[in-house]
Amino acid sequence: MQNPPTGGSRGACQLGGDSVPYSPDQNQAQTAATTRRCVTCRHFLDYAEANNRGECRHRSPRLSDAILTEARWPQTWKNDWCGDWEAAP
Repeated sequence: MQNPPTGGSRGACQLGGDSVPYSPDQNQAQTAATTRRCVTCRHFLDYAEANNRGECRHRSPRLSDAILTEARWPQTWKNDWCGDWEAAP
């Protein structure tokens, strides 16, 4: 249970007797981190037949290994993420 802010604090809450400072910027960063997943990225192609898989189409296809000679887009899980994330339209 959270206690209301006291005095001049910007939202301290009491957890087990410790005061944990909180700022809206932390909440915004946490929300962005949870929404920046492959499934919400404009470069992600969702496989309809596979529950949690898809392709990252941000860059051109690449050779997946030395034995296969065809280039492919990297396969990713819907909850994966990377630094190239862009919001889907």
